[in-house]
Amino acid sequence: MLLAAFVLASACVVITLSPWKTGFADQDRRHAGDIALYAAIVEGIHAGEPFYAVSEREMTERGYPTRSVFNWRAPVPLWLFGHLPQPDWAKFGFGLLALAAFGFAFECMAREGGLSPAIFGGVLLLGSLMLGFLGEIYVMSVVWCGVLIAISLCLYGLGRNRAAALAGLAALFTRELAAPYCVLSVIWALRSPRANRRELLVWMWGAVVYAEYYGGHVWQVLAHRDLAAMSHPEGWAQFLGLPFVLSLLQVHAFLLLLPQWITAILFAASLVCCATWNSAWGQRVVLTICLYTITFGCVGQDFNQYWGAVLVPAWTLAAGRIPSTFYRLFQTAEFSGGWLPKVFKAHGGHALKG
Repeated sequence: MLLAAFVLASACVVITLSPWKTGFADQDRRHAGDIALYAAIVEGIHAGEPFYAVSEREMTERGYPTRSVFNWRAPVPLWLFGHLPQPDWAKFGFGLLALAAFGFAFECMAREGGLSPAIFGGVLLLGSLMLGFLGEIYVMSVVWCGVLIAISLCLYGLGRNRAAALAGLAALFTRELAAPYCVLSVIWALRSPRANRRELLVWMWGAVVYAEYYGGHVWQVLAHRDLAAMSHPEGWAQFLGLPFVLSLLQVHAFLLLLPQWITAILFAASLVCCATWNSAWGQRVVLTICLYTITFGCVGQDFNQYWGAVLVPAWTLAAGRIPSTFYRLFQTAEFSGGWLPKVFKAHGGHALKG
């Protein structure tokens, strides 16, 4: 296991030091991007403009492709921000969600592995939650989506399945990128349909309401878009693979300040944690991480690095187990070759003293 971890970490580090590296979230950008776009839409709504009218104007003026429905954000949460007395009051709501996510996560991680994973995982989780308080990043729906998915996962860990389903649905209404997680949760609940009947009812009614909501969104987009408008020259399925996934995991307040190869090492180490995490909640978290890793490895373009805000909060739940997992692995490893392990075994582990 340790050898496999070393090989995987080395491969990931090589990627981050090679021309295959992707990502720009840690770079100084001199031009307005998605944050400025969504902030302008919120300001327009706050000034009394209809959501889809201001979205069309701002996207067109800033040169965004508007032909595809997937380039248009659904109304939640931008519409809600625009109807607050002051749009940046939304940071208070995000703060409450962040506090809930941290509290639930700390309890779940402490139950699963003790204080060490809870502390280390809590620090990592804080790095992902802090993004929502920086500047106007709170207008990015993916930040809210990722926190809600993390809350949902933790509520499952605490046995509050119906509340977890509601949090998952809230993530879906916030951004459609939560759909893979919701599908996974429904499939998980269907493993024991009688025991999870009430949870499945929540998912069923939520799916009905969401279908109506997103159908209305598509209808409005079709009414406002210009058929002659430009679209992305390339499709969404780019199969950017591991380099893109590593760039997604760097969407973290702490990791953005560090070289990407450190993120690569943490990712490789977290995969070892995933492979050795066998509890029911652990399997749910691991499947969520694997699902998004595979999905984003196939779908997304390099400028979609901010999608990492969806994955990173859930990933920190597994990454928090890195110190304790590797401590146990080193404790139980039996080295059969190499001079250093033999010397240590022969001298009770004190061969280099004196």
